[in-house]
Order: sequence, then structure tokens, then C-alpha cells
Amino acid sequence: MRRFVPHLCESSRTNFEEDENWKSFADKYFLSFSAASMITDYILSNEDAMALLNVPSNSVAFYHYLAVKEVDLKANKTKVPYITEDGGASTDYTNYHYFFNKDAHDLTREKWLGENVINVLSHIYFDSLADDEKDNITAIFTNLGFNEFTKDSFVTTVIVGDADFRAKVNAAIENNYAANKSFVEYVFACEAQLKENCFKDYVLRCVDIHINEVYLCNDDVRYFNQDAYAQNSTYADNINHTWLQDSMMYALSNAYFEGREKEEVKKMESFLRQQFGVKTFTDKSFFTDVVIKNKAVIYASLVDEATMLTFLEYLKRDADRLFDDTMSFNDIKDMPLLAYDGTIVRARELNIQYIEYNEDAKTLCEKAWCPKTYVVLSQKYTDDFSQDMRQLFKIVKFDINTTTDILAQNANLRQSVNVINNNVDFWRWVKVNQKQIASVDKFKAIPLLDKNNALINGASLYISDTYQHEQIEALVTKYVKEAQFVSSSYIETANENEKAEWMKLFRKLDLKSDNKDILFSDILPKLSTIKTESLDSVVAMMTKHLKDLKDKWAERKHQIMQLRVRTQSAGYKTLDQVIIVNVDEDSVSEPFKYITLANEVHPDILKANKDLLLAISEEYGNRNLITTKQMWIDAKVMDYLAKFAADENSVAGTHIQFVREVTKIQSEYDINDTLRKQIKYLVKSNETTYKFAHELTLGTAYSPTCDFEANGVSELPYLSDTYIFEGNKDIIKQYFKAENLHQNMTREDLKYLANRTFACYFWSKCFSRRLSEYETWIEEGLFNNLVCIPTENSVQKPELLYAPRITASYAVRAKAPQWEEKVPCKAIVESIDNRDARDLFERLHFCTVLSFEDCLYYLARVTERREEESDYRRMVINWMLAASHTR
Repeated sequence: MRRFVPHLCESSRTNFEEDENWKSFADKYFLSFSAASMITDYILSNEDAMALLNVPSNSVAFYHYLAVKEVDLKANKTKVPYITEDGGASTDYTNYHYFFNKDAHDLTREKWLGENVINVLSHIYFDSLADDEKDNITAIFTNLGFNEFTKDSFVTTVIVGDADFRAKVNAAIENNYAANKSFVEYVFACEAQLKENCFKDYVLRCVDIHINEVYLCNDDVRYFNQDAYAQNSTYADNINHTWLQDSMMYALSNAYFEGREKEEVKKMESFLRQQFGVKTFTDKSFFTDVVIKNKAVIYASLVDEATMLTFLEYLKRDADRLFDDTMSFNDIKDMPLLAYDGTIVRARELNIQYIEYNEDAKTLCEKAWCPKTYVVLSQKYTDDFSQDMRQLFKIVKFDINTTTDILAQNANLRQSVNVINNNVDFWRWVKVNQKQIASVDKFKAIPLLDKNNALINGASLYISDTYQHEQIEALVTKYVKEAQFVSSSYIETANENEKAEWMKLFRKLDLKSDNKDILFSDILPKLSTIKTESLDSVVAMMTKHLKDLKDKWAERKHQIMQLRVRTQSAGYKTLDQVIIVNVDEDSVSEPFKYITLANEVHPDILKANKDLLLAISEEYGNRNLITTKQMWIDAKVMDYLAKFAADENSVAGTHIQFVREVTKIQSEYDINDTLRKQIKYLVKSNETTYKFAHELTLGTAYSPTCDFEANGVSELPYLSDTYIFEGNKDIIKQYFKAENLHQNMTREDLKYLANRTFACYFWSKCFSRRLSEYETWIEEGLFNNLVCIPTENSVQKPELLYAPRITASYAVRAKAPQWEEKVPCKAIVESIDNRDARDLFERLHFCTVLSFEDCLYYLARVTERREEESDYRRMVINWMLAASHTR
């Protein structure tokens, strides 16, 4: 190689080194030596130099040099050849390349490698080297990508993990049993721990069901063709199914086991099962891996009853081993079913029942009106399938109730029975089977034919006379003109047993057959519009069936509450508009018998229908229910007041009687205060006039506290005396006084004191009774300047009269002109014999001094006969002096 590298020869260098300037000169003009640069720049780029490396001895020397100089050729490895164990030179770093050992070199000779290339480095690179030198050369080749070869690693890494490698192997061993078997033997001898099915994608020699040879991987189902496992059938037992195709399953060639001892055969079987995925034949595996996997093709091949029966025979044979807890409906839901008539059910439909063979089910299924809500299956399923197996297939026993529940909801049935013949046949079938049908309520929405062959809901129909002994048609039409009766077309033999069966069915369907039915179906819904002339009989009918009404009260009460009943006024009203008097007539007498409550339920109606009417009244909150005499009294008082307010003359004939009874009742019961205040009473006058109690004054006949009437006061409206008769004097007086009619002196009555008769009466008879009140009036000045004090002949203001105790006696003795009109009437003053009353009377604003003129009269006319007279005269003179100063 030296000739390919420019360099100074050794002799020249020796001569130059003797010169003392050589080193500096060499550093300046010569490159320093680098093995890596020398190889990169002068060897690898020179074809002639590279050609020399194809010679084994040159290659060995070159790589030894690299090891010594620690040159890294990794970046240029594809340019540098190496010598393989076979003696050739190679630059192949793409395929697998290993250090030499016997296993690696032997591998390169295997036929099953096919187009795969395995490069093994020649051993000559390591001959005659010390251990450290071997380490150095090993490092060089390791850096170039060479690996130590071990069979286990090769199997797990390359054979298992390299898809391209596998494809080339499969190409080599497919259709070449010798190579195939050699490959199997090679991996079988591997002692590495392998994952399950790691060789599943490598082909093995197999045979199809017609003994045709084929090489297959685990993409196809491959079984050992061996004796039966446990209680299962064998592969050979199943290759003759008419519905089985060639590509659906295969058997592994038994050539793999030839020449092996029994134990070795077991090991090989285990290896092929675990690593290549070859299956042990079991009935369960055949069903899941072959039948279910190919179900679309297999099921499509079951084209008639004969092929279905062969398939069912197969299922029967293996049923015990197939249909266990691991199998679900989803696994077999697509399997076709054989119907009782030989037809094949290809697909399961929603809302369709699949039923075991049953004659009743078959009969129903064949009815023209019966929609396809269920399928009756072949007797084969009942005979050959266990109960658990039928349950798994969702094959159910025929249950007439479950089936009819589904039928009743089917729109096609409802459409079909609209055809007259279908309708008749349908109801005849229901009649025959009604004992087995738990409830025919489900069919109530399906119409029946009436006498005109019109389709009518059963609840609107009456049972015609054809079917029953009771002839009700005439009775029904009396109440319901438009009544409809069920057609007689349904009956077949007209014997009594058949009629009885139809009656049972019709009653279950709520057809109407008596007046209770009339009541519920026709009267109650129209109760608010029934003519009044029929209402009395209607309420009687409702009472007759009150128990039935109560049973359905919640759902019917909105209709029942529309009942109208006859009232005392002969009108008809609902129970929220009438009064019900529900009292014990034996212990409670009727008040105000002459007053009839217009809205009261007529007693005859109430007596005959009390329970019904009270029940309805309760729904209205018993708003107008009278249960006590007190309530009865209040109701009649209110009725009287209403009539009075509307027309006073309407109660003129009973007014006196009414008031007299009110006064009597009030002594035992408490008539509502608000009601009493609304009563007007007759005024004592020549005309018929009524006033409220607070507007009237008690006259003399009622013994008032202050008798205005007897003492000259005619301006007040007095209560009529006509209310009093010999038997009620005390009660009537107490009543009106309790009602606070006017009977006492009030502030408003002070004006009547101008009447001398009343003034004399007041001061002599009344004044002493209410001194505290009258004292307040005096303090408030109510008597000031009021004409209220009687004199001998008239009534005067207190300010114009001399005070009785102070000045009146002076005027009397002086005989002053008209002195009788200047002092209070002596008789009246003397009648006030109560000292407190007399003192209070004196506090009125009487005049406490004589006038100047009357003083003169006093001095002139009164003789001083007594010693005390001088004191009086002195007082008179003082009054005169005081009067002169005020003039």
C-alpha cells in the first residue's frame, strides 16, 4: 500500500535529519502523519488500492493495521470489503452479518433460507492473534455492525421478528416439504423461550377435506388429523358435511411425525400447537372456528328442508359439547331456523316470537287475520334440542297470553279485522280461547260489528236480544234513541251454551246489557244535557246503583257532579247551586215554616236519594249543606232578607210573623249579628214604612227608658206596636232593647227639651238616672243657651233664669214683673229630690244676680220684718252697685 501514499523515502529522511534546521523545515513543508487520513485520502479513493483488499492476506493485514491504529471506518464501511468464511470478498452490510462460528456457518447452507443472505466473517482475521489483538480486531468489526451468532437469538430476533425474512422463507418452504420439514426441525430444536404462536405466519404442509396437498399459515384453520379428543368427534368425522367447503378447514400432514417415537410425537404436536397455532380438533372448535367463522356461506347453503335437517342433525350430535355457558345468543343469532311448514327463516326480526311447535299456535298462525308476530318452528327443535338449548336460541313455548299481548298491539291486526269476515272469525277465535286468555281487555280497542255491520267500539254497544234471555233492546232505546246493538253474525249454532259463552265474552269487553250499563255509558256522559222531565228518574237510577257509582267514583265524579235535582221552586239545579237540609226532623223543628228556600232540594227528592246527594255535595265542599237548626235559621233569614231587598211587598204578609219568630228564636239561638242588622222593621205610622233598628225609637208600648212618645215628642220614627201581642210582651221588649233601638236621651235629643211637656218629663223623671253622663254634657256646655228649662208657662234658656238656690227666691219675694217666667218651675225643681241631682242642676248657667230693675222692686216691696232681711237687702244693694258700674 506504500506506493499509493506520497512519502519521503527512509534514506532521504536520514540525510535530512542530520541538518539542525530539519525539524522546523519539516514542520513547515510536510504534513504530520495520520493513519485515518492516509486511508481515507489515498486508499479508499484509489480503485487499484481497493482491489488489493479483495485478496484475503491483504485484507487480513489491512484490518490488523486498522486495529493497531484504531482507525474507525464505520462511515465508509460499504467501500471496504471483508472476507467471508466461504473465501469470497463482500461489502454487504445490509443483510445479516455475524462473526464466525460453526452454527452460523452451518446456517448459511440451509435450503429453507431461500433468498435470505447470511454473511459470516472468515475466521482468518483471528488466526495466530494474542487475546488483546483479538479484542482489537473484534472491536473493529463490531463497529462495522458484525454480531456474535447464537441460534436462540437468531430465532427470536430474525425468524420471529423479521417479516421480510419470513416472506422469503415461506417462498422457499412452500411446496417444498424437505425444506419445510428442515425449517420446522431447526426451530423445534431451539431452546429459547418463545411466545405462543410466534411461528403462526409460517406455512406448513396440510391437506384439505378432499386430501389435496396445500401449504398454509395460521390464517386458515389447521387441525391435527388425530384420534378423537375426549368425547369429541374427529377431523375425519366432519369432512363429509354437505354444507362444508374445501377452504373452511385443513388437516396438518402427518409426515411431520413419521419416524418419531411416541414421546417425540407428543413434543412435536405440542410445539406445533403452541408455536404454529395448529389446533386440536374439538367439536366446539369446529363450531366456532369453522361453522361460525364461515356462517355466511354455510347458512346460505341451507336452501331447503333437507339441507336444514342435515344441519340440525349435526347440531343435535354435538349439542352437549357446543351449547354451554360460553355460548351466547349473539353467537348463533344469524343461524337460520326451520319452520313447521318447511320454510326457512333466514333472519331474526324484532318483535317476532320463535315458538316451539304447538297445534294451537299453528292454528292461530294460519288465520287469515293473524299478523306475522311469531313463527312456529319445526317439531325437530322440540324433539332434539334440550330446554337450555332452546332457551339459548330464544325459542319459547307457545303462551297464548304473551302472544295475544303482542297481537293486540299490532297495527296490521287492527287493519285486518276491519274486513267483516276476518272480524267475525277473529272474535269467534277469542270466544273459543277466552278461558286461556287471562284478560280480553287487551282486545277492547278492536271493534265489533253492529246490526248494520258497522265497526263499533265494544264499549259503545249493547248486547242484542239474540244473545240473552233478557230482552233489553226496547228498554235501551227508550232512554237512548241512538243506541247500537252487537251484530248476530258472530253466533254459529244459536244453542244456549254458545250464547252463554258469547255473553261472557261481551261482558268482559264491556258491552252493555242492563240499565246500569245505560247509566254508565249513556246517561252519565250526557248528564248535563238530559231533559228535566227525565231527571227525577235519573237520580233514582243513580241511587239504585250508588254502590257501583262509588266503585268508579274517582274516574266518574266529574260526570256525576253534573247531576241536576228538583228544588222547592220546581227548577233543576246542580248540587253546588242548591241547599240541602240534612237535619234530624224528629228532634229539630223547622224554623220559619212560612219561608220556603227556593234553592232547597225538594224534600221528597232528598229523602229518597239522600246518600247520593250528600256524596255529591261533599265533592263541592258541602258549601250549601245545612246540618243544624242554627244553619237552617240563618239560611231562612238570608232568604227573607233577599226577598225583602228585592220587593218589600213580597214579604208584607209574613213580616210581622217573621219578626215575632225572630224575637222568640233569638232567646234560644244566636241569629248572626250581621243578618239581624239587615232586618228592617215597621214604622208606627199610617203608611207602610220600614226602617233599620238603629233608625227607630221605642214607643210607649215597649216601656222605653226615656219615653219620648208619651211626652210630646212626635218627630221621631217609632217602632210599630203591632209586633206585640199578649203572649210575647216581655220577649219582644227585651229583643228590641237588645237591638239598641233608640230609647235613651242622647245629645241629639237635647233639642226636644224645647217641648215643655218633654222638658218637664226629662228633668223630673230622667235627669236623676244618668248624672255622670249629664255632668259631662254640662261641663261641655251642651245646655248653654239651650231652651231647656221649664218655667211656670214656658221653656227658657238657663242664662235667662235666676238660679233656684241663689236669686230665684229674691225675685219671688220681690214680686218682680213676670217673675214666674224668670225662675225655673218650682214643681220641677222640687221633683229633683236627689241631692246630687239638685246640685248638678244648680250648675247650669243660671243667672246668679238680680237685674237692676228687679233689685229696685225687691227694695221697694220687701219689708224688713226680720233681722236676716238686712243681709238680703245688703246683697241686693251690692248687686245694684255692680249693675250700675256695668251700665
